[in-house]
Amino acid sequence: MLVYLYVSSSILLFHGPFPALRHYVMDIFTTSMHGYLLRPLSMYTLSTAEIAQAAPRLTNPSAGLTSNFIATKDYTHTHDQSIKVVDYSTPTFSAKVMMIRNPQRLQVAVTKFRGNVGQTVSELVTQNHAVAGVNGGAFNDNNNWRGTGGIPLGITIVNSKVVEGSVAGQQAIIALTSKGALIAGTYSLAELEALHVTQALSFGPVLVQNGQDKVEGTGNWGYAPRTAIGQTNDGTILLVVTDGRYINGLNN
Repeated sequence: MLVYLYVSSSILLFHGPFPALRHYVMDIFTTSMHGYLLRPLSMYTLSTAEIAQAAPRLTNPSAGLTSNFIATKDYTHTHDQSIKVVDYSTPTFSAKVMMIRNPQRLQVAVTKFRGNVGQTVSELVTQNHAVAGVNGGAFNDNNNWRGTGGIPLGITIVNSKVVEGSVAGQQAIIALTSKGALIAGTYSLAELEALHVTQALSFGPVLVQNGQDKVEGTGNWGYAPRTAIGQTNDGTILLVVTDGRYINGLNN
């Protein structure tokens, strides 16, 4: 009876008359890097092609490389140390946006137990005497996949020190130069060093650059809590945190 219930529920979920629910569930798995579970959960009725079609995509996979003009901007003469937080609320999501007027106040932080276990954002904020913090960068761990984030993935630079840079070639990176310019795109460690980068970590995708959208629609990134970082023309850093996974609003 239980087996029949599971099979019938799975078929109804993935092939029944509820496309919004189907897309919602597939979004959760594909955007959390667990798309491989969709095949067994669907009793192998979903093809690999269908799952691949639901995966996040960009209009141009190579989009996002910061121009030399932006990368060489100089914000070192910014003396305004103000920080402002704005709340946004809509029927389907809520968000907080922190505006940091001086970009050189921004710093990457990693767990002090690197290679073993990670730390929460709150712990990192306290440890570094920061005003606030958001999560960022990819990670791995060796603690039975409990998501502790003890091993940073991709190039990671903290205060000009390369914390992780063992992977060769270009990688998707968000970084801050010594002059306070935020750069984004695919870079090698040598290219970042040539640009005098002081802070860097893995990230993606680029959403908007030079006023142009880089993602088609939602990009198949689905309903999920997100963090984002950006920089305005005057150098102000924007840190964005949004709630997610709401189909019909915050209270539904």
